[in-house]
Amino acid sequence: MVAIRRILFVALAGAGFIGAAPGVPAGKPVVPPVVPLAGKLGTPIPLFNGKDASGWLWHGTIPGSKLEETFTVKNGVLHCAAVKSNATGFIDTDKAYKNYVLTIDYRHITPANGGIFICIAGEEKAWPDALQVQGKFGAVGDLFNQNTGMKKMTTDPARTRVAAKDILVTRIKPADGQVIEKPLGEWNTLVITIENGNLSVTNNGILVNTATEVTPNSGKIGIQAEAAEMEFRKIELVPIEN
Repeated sequence: MVAIRRILFVALAGAGFIGAAPGVPAGKPVVPPVVPLAGKLGTPIPLFNGKDASGWLWHGTIPGSKLEETFTVKNGVLHCAAVKSNATGFIDTDKAYKNYVLTIDYRHITPANGGIFICIAGEEKAWPDALQVQGKFGAVGDLFNQNTGMKKMTTDPARTRVAAKDILVTRIKPADGQVIEKPLGEWNTLVITIENGNLSVTNNGILVNTATEVTPNSGKIGIQAEAAEMEFRKIELVPIEN
């Protein structure tokens, strides 16, 4: 808990819609100031109980597909086998959350696609209006304003572009010697912190992305099943009490 309490937001200065930052020329990176959490951390809430998929709901791309065709639990690990045509979709929590630190231990079994949804809004379709933290092997930490479901979200304009129906914010380039993702098959720790619309994402302790003024800033949390075989052993949410 002490370590979690030391987690800091890294938020981008500026206001307005995506890419807007007063006084910053287009394409010039914004230097993100570091600010502490405004609230205090509450009691951790395990979103995965290590036994089954209780508390999660399945939304498949093909009618009639079932959660157990894609997500299974064995030896305390949640396994995602999104390798069949009827296994594409996502699971999300049966409750909505706002202001929290979300910690996820994950690993890729195959080098393909996946993701974490936060602030899911509106219809729970595939794919939902949400903010997606990319889970694709080799690109973990990219952000997608999916379907432009976030009506407002300020990011670094140098790393932000339109990608089909989404707005993509590529992850921050690591410093020399930093390795964001571990080799295929090894466990990683992804930490997503959102408080009052301020977002920061770290992977294995390395800052990979930030955003401010995320709107809406609450909603259900989801795990995407999209081609990658992945596993999860810890999904824990610590509420931030303002």
